[in-house]
Amino acid sequence: MELVFHVQEPANVFSIIDDLSDWDMHTVRSIKRLYEAQFGASEEDSAFLAHYQALRKRSGWSSLDSAFIPARTIGEALEKAKGLLFPIEHQILEKVIGRFRDDAAMLYYGHRSRLELRKASLEREVKSHDLPGLIERLAKFYETRSYPTRFHVHLLVNTCDGSGGGGANVGTQEDTTLLPHCPGKDVAAYIDSDLAVSAHEIGHLIESRAPMEKLDASAAYLDSVGIGADGREIFREAIMDSLLPHGVLALDYGLSAPEDVASRLENAGKTIIPHRTDRRRYYSALRERLGAAFYPLSKETIGKGETLFQNSYIRRAAEIFLATRPRE
Repeated sequence: MELVFHVQEPANVFSIIDDLSDWDMHTVRSIKRLYEAQFGASEEDSAFLAHYQALRKRSGWSSLDSAFIPARTIGEALEKAKGLLFPIEHQILEKVIGRFRDDAAMLYYGHRSRLELRKASLEREVKSHDLPGLIERLAKFYETRSYPTRFHVHLLVNTCDGSGGGGANVGTQEDTTLLPHCPGKDVAAYIDSDLAVSAHEIGHLIESRAPMEKLDASAAYLDSVGIGADGREIFREAIMDSLLPHGVLALDYGLSAPEDVASRLENAGKTIIPHRTDRRRYYSALRERLGAAFYPLSKETIGKGETLFQNSYIRRAAEIFLATRPRE
């Protein structure tokens, strides 16, 4: 099992433009603020981004990501995107990339030295952890029999002090691309956290290859008890959070200190969940509360060597979800 770390312009330029457009609640608004503070924002920029936002909402996560994230050049990414979009959509994409590419690249190159230092640190640190054993534990939990042996980790510009989280691009042809937002201002700190975030995203890749009939049955059950599509996304993330980056498996494999996990669990229990009209904060707060609430159940299940689909895990987790989610 191998983690291959990358620092590349196309992934960063694409990610920065994504964040500028603010097309989804998972885009990073701190990057948008950083860009606008450095390069400004005009009405014409807003018009371009409105077209891009509509395009991204139609295409969703993974499709365009699969063109840009692994690409070595912007030209290569745009060429690959031709097979993913209608001609008029591709024209819009080319215009938007042309509009923001130079400034986004300037922002990336201003942070590139930090990213390269982080890459070197991660390449050293990964050797001190039993990641193959961790991956096997994740695969057993999700009953996944087949999964990649090489995972590509693309490092992106981030404005936080440490790791800014990440995303798993499970829809790519490679099916192995991860997007951790690291490092931030402090290049030396939070290395274990970045590895744990990468392991969290690897977990989603493994989850996506779990037995489809069991995933479908779980989704049907959750729907039947009133946990719809949006709730199921939070449900999935909270289960993974109870394992990694600061959960059961993070402790077992030395990716989080016991005192850090204990503090996070305690603080999560105090998190106030806002009204769901504030979608970003609602999602984040409910996910944080649930990750902590699922922790004992995940610890019990992992400790017994059982899986997500055994020991009534889904039913018990659904009961916790319904008891934690605020009533409208």
